Amino acid sequence: GLSTLGDFFTTARPHLFIDVGTNGEMALSTGRTRVMTSTAAGPAFEGAGLSCGMRAAQGAIERVSTDGEDVVVEVIGECSEPRGICGSGLIDLLEVLVAIGVVDPSGRMLKPGEAEGLPARVAERLALRDGKPAFVVAGDVLVTQSDVRQLQLAKAAIRAGIECLLQEGGMTAAELETISIAGGFGRSLRPKSLQAIGMVPPGTGSRLSFVGNTSRLGCIRLLLDVDRRDELEECMGSVAYLAVAEQPVFMDQFVGSIPFPEPLPS
Repeated sequence: GLSTLGDFFTTARPHLFIDVGTNGEMALSTGRTRVMTSTAAGPAFEGAGLSCGMRAAQGAIERVSTDGEDVVVEVIGECSEPRGICGSGLIDLLEVLVAIGVVDPSGRMLKPGEAEGLPARVAERLALRDGKPAFVVAGDVLVTQSDVRQLQLAKAAIRAGIECLLQEGGMTAAELETISIAGGFGRSLRPKSLQAIGMVPPGTGSRLSFVGNTSRLGCIRLLLDVDRRDELEECMGSVAYLAVAEQPVFMDQFVGSIPFPEPLPS
């Protein structure tokens, strides 16, 4: 997006830009060279294709935490009952469920008869839908085993793309100074949650910033100032495209990124 155009093309500091949506477009500036790619993440981050998923709008669960005894949700707007869960809420929820043991690092959810060791209120939320494990988040909003798998595939595609870009740029994640995350998945996305589910490399949470819907902002700026089109075309001439689907390392990175990281001790 044009909102981060200046930083990406003018700074000498290593910068990773990721636009998270149905496709995960991402670009890496090493300070010397620039390379971009795209991975097919699927619609889970935008709340689509999930049992109770929705976009980040009125009534969506946008944030989930735990008080040690139960899950605690925050909903967009003034709603007596949540209507669904958006991408940021789902990411938060999976961080919580992995941390308390409802979901193991492989992504498997516990069934109602497997609640030993869970807080009582959390155990009461375990359910079955069509014979498969599910978790009741709030009201009628639940997340199923299939939803968890969709999120795993989406975050693995993003992470694999990141790792391929870093390899192409001859860099490690530790060398990145800034990581910009764009997308329309909610206002309350937390670096800690993205790191906990393994979508971004470990240790990078403090360098993440969320820049909103940069695609929309970029279109507005192009419409308002025709000279920016020439500027953008000139800048993009310095960017190489990496077709990650053709890279054997991409599938290895993708498969290795599907599990959730082991939760850190609380």
